[in-house]
Amino acid sequence: MVRQDDVLRLIEEQFQEWPVLQERYSALERIRVKEISLGAAYVKVQFNPERVLSSSARTDCASLEQRPCFLCDTNRPKEQRGLPWGRDYQILVNPYPIFPCHLTIPSITHVPQKIHSRFADMLELAALLPAFVVFYNGPECGASAPDHFHFQAGNRGILPVEQEWKGFEKEILCLSSGAWVGITFCCSRSLWLMQSADELELTRLFGLLYDLLPCGRNVSEPRMNLLVWYDQPWWTVCLFPRVKHRPSFYGTSEGELLVSPGAVDMGGLVITPLERDFERISSNDIRNMYKEVSMDSFWVERMLHELKKSIWKQNV
Repeated sequence: MVRQDDVLRLIEEQFQEWPVLQERYSALERIRVKEISLGAAYVKVQFNPERVLSSSARTDCASLEQRPCFLCDTNRPKEQRGLPWGRDYQILVNPYPIFPCHLTIPSITHVPQKIHSRFADMLELAALLPAFVVFYNGPECGASAPDHFHFQAGNRGILPVEQEWKGFEKEILCLSSGAWVGITFCCSRSLWLMQSADELELTRLFGLLYDLLPCGRNVSEPRMNLLVWYDQPWWTVCLFPRVKHRPSFYGTSEGELLVSPGAVDMGGLVITPLERDFERISSNDIRNMYKEVSMDSFWVERMLHELKKSIWKQNV
């Protein structure tokens, strides 16, 4: 059985076996980070040039078909090895890090990014790695490989939302099982929060929310980003419902910003691979980005109404 110590050992061994990997992680120590206040919350902005491939990735069907999948075993660097875990996953060290310890956990098989039947796996992974936040980027929500299912994980204590969520004003539904689910709107982001010590109850709640989220045309599942962490015996889940892949300012031309928000960005760590964007990005840019890609309060309130009815029907 894989333990967190085994994963940490893998990271250390990969640093020794893969000099380029060690260089990239060492470069994180010199990376530039700044904080920007959004009033009720704040974000960190990270200048990370190694993430340019991810931020600029083309994820349309034609582009995906033309490139080899970098998460398939046959196409990965020969130095990259992993730990088998769970029903069909491998735990790998991410060669383009955002965190001091950054993991990618792909399915062994080449299947599309779709979370519905794998949410329980995400909870188990968070329990296996309590020193990490586990995250999921849906198709058209930050996933640079939407054609190959994968989770990611990074060090706890880096994403601002981990500390801030308790102070957010929120409407909460408490369940008899001790679980609760609630919504909050902070700094132009809509956010569903769930917490429970019961894995089955959390999976049930997630299924209810999943079924209520709208699914756009030509999209394989509702747009969302997920963050999960574990403090025994509690799981905390952050679900950011999305309506758009990238903001209208996305690009590399004059006046544009190369920022492609995924779970990490929604959690308050905004990644800028271009130095000019790091220098000029403002609080207004970040607020507008969140507002543009997030589900608005009208639709989330409507979801809340339907969720209350679903929970009531299941409890009678």
